[in-house]
Amino acid sequence: MIRYFLVCSLMYIMTLSCSGQAFIFNKFFQPSIRFNAEYTYDLGLNPKHDKISVGRSNMNFVIPIKSKLGLKMNWMELLKVRKWNDLGKVARVKAYQIFWNIRPQITTLQYFPSSNTETIWPFERQDFHITYGLSTGITGLHALRKLKVLFYSINISVDEDLNSIRKLHPAFTGVVGVARPLGLFTYVYYGGYLSYSNGSVLPAPFIGIQAKIAKRLWLNITLPVQARLGWVLSKKVQLDLVAGLSSVGSGYGVRSTGQNTSIIERYNFAEIRFRTALTWNIKLGKQTRLYLETGFLPYRRFSLGERFWIFGKQSPYPVPVPKVAPTVYGGISLFYVFKKSFLSSMIDGLIIF
Repeated sequence: MIRYFLVCSLMYIMTLSCSGQAFIFNKFFQPSIRFNAEYTYDLGLNPKHDKISVGRSNMNFVIPIKSKLGLKMNWMELLKVRKWNDLGKVARVKAYQIFWNIRPQITTLQYFPSSNTETIWPFERQDFHITYGLSTGITGLHALRKLKVLFYSINISVDEDLNSIRKLHPAFTGVVGVARPLGLFTYVYYGGYLSYSNGSVLPAPFIGIQAKIAKRLWLNITLPVQARLGWVLSKKVQLDLVAGLSSVGSGYGVRSTGQNTSIIERYNFAEIRFRTALTWNIKLGKQTRLYLETGFLPYRRFSLGERFWIFGKQSPYPVPVPKVAPTVYGGISLFYVFKKSFLSSMIDGLIIF
């Protein structure tokens, strides 16, 4: 039961954390190009544990494919406005925008076993292993009444090495939710998501809030993924303190050690981590931002999954789980956004980072 819970949690976090990054609207719903790179260096703080270092890099493209904008005014309602939310009765925006997103990525794993390890490292090369991934799908924004915005995302993804790519095991994810204002500087968003991966289906809810708690301080909480406190140092620099969950996962194939060595066994590699981080958000220009992140991982849990044959026959023998100690990581992101649409500007105002 505990193992099932961990697997479900991993699927959920992988969907909402988006490769370690926060669940931030203005990075998913704006026409943009984004380069991300992150490296976790295992310090080996506990000599009795294994050392696993993980590197990841990807390019994320968000391309607009369809949009519409219209505005209908009801001037008679203007005299009835008593509070900020009443403005939604005066002007009704008929607008939507749909994007195509695509993200190729590469993941590297470096393994250094301890002298007393019980882990059976199944990769052909122990010191360095590479997996390749591709994610693509549709995201959309639709303006609703009372200044609400409907958002959704549907994606399919694969992540395999050169052995397991012979037979792909695609994962499907879907997210839908609503963002709505509670005041001039406070917004909430909520919804649910559905994930299918390796034969398992997982539905789950999420809820978040963004609030200005002081002149230069913003607080964002997205449950159950993360909490973020943003401090606006200047017009071009913001400093964020982050605590939350992130993950990485992929499939990989290993040649059978039995009589028929031409058969490829497929495994699932997964890591779930709790991270604390400091992020510098630097505005390089009107359309370009640089993100620099460094952090500490007090908790890491790896799973090498259960073996099952590429050709459908499942093996009952589990792979021992590597034991690792807390460590550090660093990351860099370069974000270039193209000309914003009306809805993208609304979302940029709702979730400010």
